[in-house]
Amino acid sequence: MASDPSVLENVLAILEGLKKTTEGMILHSFIARGLRKFGDTQIESAFLAFADKLLDRYLANPDADPSTRVRVKLIQQRLRPYLGELQAQVTTRPAAATNTAMPTVPPRPSTVTAPVTHVVETTPVNEPAPAPVERKDKPVRRSAFQAFITPDPPPRPAPPPRIEPVPVVEAEPASETLPEQLAREMAQTLTQGQDLDELLRTSLVALGQPADLADTKQLKQQLSRGIEEMIQEHRELESQLANASQELQTMTEDRRALAQALDRARKYSLTDELTGLPNRNAFLRQLNAEIGRARRYGFSLSLALIDIDNLKGLNALHGESAGDSVLYTYAHEIMSQFRGYDLVARYGDDEFAVLLPNTQKEGASRALDKVQKRAAGTFIDVNGKTVPLPSFSSVLTLYSHGEAPEALLQRADEALAQAKQRGPAQSVLALPSG
Repeated sequence: MASDPSVLENVLAILEGLKKTTEGMILHSFIARGLRKFGDTQIESAFLAFADKLLDRYLANPDADPSTRVRVKLIQQRLRPYLGELQAQVTTRPAAATNTAMPTVPPRPSTVTAPVTHVVETTPVNEPAPAPVERKDKPVRRSAFQAFITPDPPPRPAPPPRIEPVPVVEAEPASETLPEQLAREMAQTLTQGQDLDELLRTSLVALGQPADLADTKQLKQQLSRGIEEMIQEHRELESQLANASQELQTMTEDRRALAQALDRARKYSLTDELTGLPNRNAFLRQLNAEIGRARRYGFSLSLALIDIDNLKGLNALHGESAGDSVLYTYAHEIMSQFRGYDLVARYGDDEFAVLLPNTQKEGASRALDKVQKRAAGTFIDVNGKTVPLPSFSSVLTLYSHGEAPEALLQRADEALAQAKQRGPAQSVLALPSG
């Protein structure tokens, strides 16, 4: 079936506008080459698709001539109606093409049209499948034509369906972190803004060059549309930035809440992370419980504070790992000399506290002497060297019935501070007055 030659003539007339610049002349020569090669095959739609594809490839080059880029954009807009018209004609052709291919029996070539109409009537009833199969084989000629556009060999029909595990890519945003999602949206929006900026820049350059009145009018229309698109993009950017700010604020609040929860967890935790002993909070709870028991039943209660001598100097000399090793050794080897029902806790950075329930002064003093002897005979490894375990200073005090827990601890702390001023390895007794 013959096509309307006026469509192709109009398209060629539009493409003549490329000849007004040097690079446009080169583009026109490529298109003319395609016309010479395929112009007599009645595939105007493929030729027009080729021209449109070639112009797209030119616009994708950031180093292209600005004036030519604007002309190419204008020509593409003028080609769109003809491209749609030719494609509409192509969609009506496959039926006739299929009909001419199917009559293999007709004896008279000149009367092909009669069997064609007869086949069209019988084909929908008996064999509806061959027509789609024939139409899918026709694009082979388009692939050959597009091989002229790109020098690469045409893709085989089998790979595209197998490359289609694209649904897996759609699942990526689910695993995308919030910062990555924000960065992607910001990059996308900025890229769109850069494209519009480039359009305006090249259009302004073209306006400064001599051009036809019709081209100038169309260029102004294109600029107007570009500005409207930029306004819309800026509005979308503002909305995205507002959403990003809100999401970042939510992230900050979540992190702050998490930090507060961790602080509360550490505060109310009852175990020291380094030594595994009960921490200060656990010790204070147990102190109140033991004082309550001593008040009810009249039991005696002893309290000892143990402060390791010069632990800060050891850290400064050998590093904090050496101090951690000292604390761990005291917790697991030295303090194990106390009885099983005595409570040993890490009371401070370099300080331990011991509660000795139902224990008088003499029994508590013997326990402290035993612990001090064990510490004096213990060695540890520090950076590959065997060094003696640092000594400790201690204070022993007894609970006085009716005394508040805070007063008991204050008396022990003051006595220990005074003892350490006299030097290392001090051991003092701080009995309640009266």
